Amino acid sequence: MFNVNSFIAGFIAGEGCFYFTMKSERYCYFVFVVEVHERDLKVLHLIKETLGGGYVRQYPSRPHIARYNMVIGIKNYKGIIQFFDTYLPISYKKTQYEVWKSKLISEMGNRENRAEKQLQIRLKKWKNINELHNDGLTYAEIGRRCGFTRQHIQNVATCSP
Repeated sequence: MFNVNSFIAGFIAGEGCFYFTMKSERYCYFVFVVEVHERDLKVLHLIKETLGGGYVRQYPSRPHIARYNMVIGIKNYKGIIQFFDTYLPISYKKTQYEVWKSKLISEMGNRENRAEKQLQIRLKKWKNINELHNDGLTYAEIGRRCGFTRQHIQNVATCSP
């Protein structure tokens, strides 16, 4: 019986690439790529459909090459890890994946912590701005006192906890 997930994982073991790139000292992004001859374009679309995201492209500068790219983020990293942990066969690619995965998990944990801290800061600002507004101050007056722009205050004030 044909198992599409096993087929895709085997194809990726042969043709895939896991990498990450540092955008700055504080931010890096993780990418999963498969690049093949255009005759295997249908396989790339099958990968996209199965993994639930990413994109397939062909570039004019390389007319016979097709590429599948998926940038991994907070929203999709757990599903991607689950797929590769389950289906990627024991191979050198699996070893590369394990190194990539450990860095990915560490970075996503840091991002989730930063996102939580930013949410707490935003909620605190929301509470302070709304308390001042309830005391009769306009958003413009709050902005002058606190050093916020009007747009920032409106963004924070319209976000409720």
